[in-house]
Amino acid sequence: MKSRRSRELVLRNIHGHWIGLVITDDGSIYANTIPLHTRSEVFEVLRAMNVDFVRIVDNMEYNGIFDALWRAYMGEGFNEKVALDISGLSSRELAILELTKRIPRGKVTTYRRLALKAGLGNAWRYIGRIMARNRWPLIIPCHRVVRSDGSLGGYIQGFKYAKVKEEILRREGVVILRGRVLKEYIL
Repeated sequence: MKSRRSRELVLRNIHGHWIGLVITDDGSIYANTIPLHTRSEVFEVLRAMNVDFVRIVDNMEYNGIFDALWRAYMGEGFNEKVALDISGLSSRELAILELTKRIPRGKVTTYRRLALKAGLGNAWRYIGRIMARNRWPLIIPCHRVVRSDGSLGGYIQGFKYAKVKEEILRREGVVILRGRVLKEYIL
């Protein structure tokens, strides 16, 4: 039986926000959080994502990734090449996450269109579940996937962080009026 990789949590406070990065023993990223207001929110989000770790460490090696996550949060997109620990994901899930990575900054797509592009017909709810379970928000920009009517839908823990999704999209240049993305921004 193959043993599970051990995971460590690296925390950073950047500009008054806490970001969590869960790293496996081979240095790949198992999960990350968006910038949050408190350390306890980092733990709460990781629990909601069903992500566990064995200890909290201080590792300066990942400062570049933290900086890149902050820049993505501020609307610049995530442009670093990083190794992700994709254990536990099916090939279909990986394909959908790869399609999500290709959505350009300043644009969005819909759950339905992503399902069609993935060859899954009307399985838009399945796409929604994959986006909800995305362990790498900002690295894999699930915030760029919205409902067919242009309304934003949830982000991370359902609707708790939906306002953050809107803020990130606005910083990326997406225009949102009365809670809906304008059609010219939808691929």
